[in-house]
Formats: sequence, structure tokens, C-alpha cells
Amino acid sequence: QHWGLPLLDEGAGEWSWPPRLREGAALASAWPGFLRLWLKDGWQQALAAALSWYIEAAKGVLIESHLVSGQAALELLSWVETVEQRGLLTKNGFNSLPAYEHIRLLLTLSKIPLEIPDELPDLGKRAAAFNWRDGPSALVELRNGVVHPSISDRVLGIDIKVRAQAWQLMMHYLLLVFLRLFDYQGSYFEHMTGRDADVPWAKA
Repeated sequence: QHWGLPLLDEGAGEWSWPPRLREGAALASAWPGFLRLWLKDGWQQALAAALSWYIEAAKGVLIESHLVSGQAALELLSWVETVEQRGLLTKNGFNSLPAYEHIRLLLTLSKIPLEIPDELPDLGKRAAAFNWRDGPSALVELRNGVVHPSISDRVLGIDIKVRAQAWQLMMHYLLLVFLRLFDYQGSYFEHMTGRDADVPWAKA
């Protein structure tokens, strides 16, 4: 037995994912998948780190810090899933790919659409203007503007609506990746539309 007071953090209620009026049933449905993954070899440490970064991305003060934390979580999950668990790539093969390919591969394996949703029009316009291929490309380009000072088009100079919508997309991707890893088949609250939606991989 372990007796002690764990570290607790304030919840980020605005990013709550269970469908409205069915929170208990949704949490009960997702729990077995989470526990199964938590107990699986090679997942516990990575899952704990990715969830911590997700929480940080949900409640951080600056949007720019959200993008950095969120991309770190997505790339970690991509590494574990594609290299350590499925063996689809070698370590060198993974490291040779750009960051947006890491995210793109993870989303594709998770059956999550890569396109920037119509509900994020400002981000979509920015992506079209700069030839960003899809959501992963847009997120990585914006994140690079935060951490690489040599890039001339810095993120801080980009319209706040674009940055806020990039944050929304990052959280959207992370949430769906977690639910897919937990093999959740129900509906969830879609923050971009303000309505409940079925997960993209829902069984017919």
C-alpha cells in the first residue's frame, strides 16, 4: 500500500470532454480503456507525461505555451505508438521525419481527420496563404515561430484569432488521440461546434 497525498491540480472545466447530460456514462465507458493502456508495458510513463502536458496546455497562461506543450504531447504519443508499440518506424526513421509528419502519422493511425475544420476559419485562411498543407503543418509552423527566433514571421505578430484557433485545434487533436488510445466508442463534447459529436472512428 502507498499512503500519501498526491499532487492535485485545478481542473480545466472549459475543456471537459464528456457529452453534456451523459458525463457519468462517458467516463465509465472510457475508464476501462485508460486502465488497460496504463497497465500495458511501455505506456505508463509516457501516458502520464502526455496527460500532464495536455493539462498544462489546457490551463496555461499564454497561448504560445499551449502550442509548445501540446506538440510535445502529440510527438511523444506518436513516438510510443509508431516506434515502441507498433514498430512501424525505427528510431532513426522517426527522427529523420519533420515534426508535422510525426503528428500526421499519429492522427492517421487514430482515424482523425487532418484537415483544418471549417469552424476555425482564421487558421484556415492563414494556412492557405502560407501553403500549410493541413492541421499538423499549421500547428508545427506556429509552434516553430515560438521556439526558433531566427524565423522572421514570429507567432507574436500573428493575429490573436489565428493563435487561439491553433490552440483549439491542438486541444482537439490531443483529446481525440487520447480517446482513441482508450478505445472509446461513444460521443464527446466538441468545443469547436458547441455540440456533442461521435468520435471519428465510431463503430457503425
